[in-house]
Amino acid sequence: GQVVGGRVLRHHRNGTLLKLSSSVYGNLHPTDISDNYDSGNAFPPVDSIVKATVLDVNTEKKQLVLSCRQSRSHPESHPAVVDREISGISDLKVGELVRSFVKSVAEHGLFVTLGRDVDARVQIKELLFDEVRTSSFSVRKPI
Repeated sequence: GQVVGGRVLRHHRNGTLLKLSSSVYGNLHPTDISDNYDSGNAFPPVDSIVKATVLDVNTEKKQLVLSCRQSRSHPESHPAVVDREISGISDLKVGELVRSFVKSVAEHGLFVTLGRDVDARVQIKELLFDEVRTSSFSVRKPI
């Protein structure tokens, strides 16, 4: 729950790596950058300073899991959550429209990231595009 500041070191497959001190680092997943994917940059510029809320601490690796969502840092007074956190398959409902970030493109569709530990495969025939950087799709059934 603590709010910390860190410098963006680089971007990697699962988001952004922040340096918080000489020996402590943090990971910021693209879905944790904002409560509204339209208003945040999923990959903040390298060398920029980012304030984030600590979600989890791995003392062995000296690494933190971070979130820049206002709903995490100011739960009592944050703006409306447009793109809610998805932490598991149980957070999804059949027919629900979900926005996500494209992780990779495959021959028959896309792999998208819905949350820190939730990815999905979307067939080409299921896609509805609203912007270049995000895609929307309707959940049919869990795999």
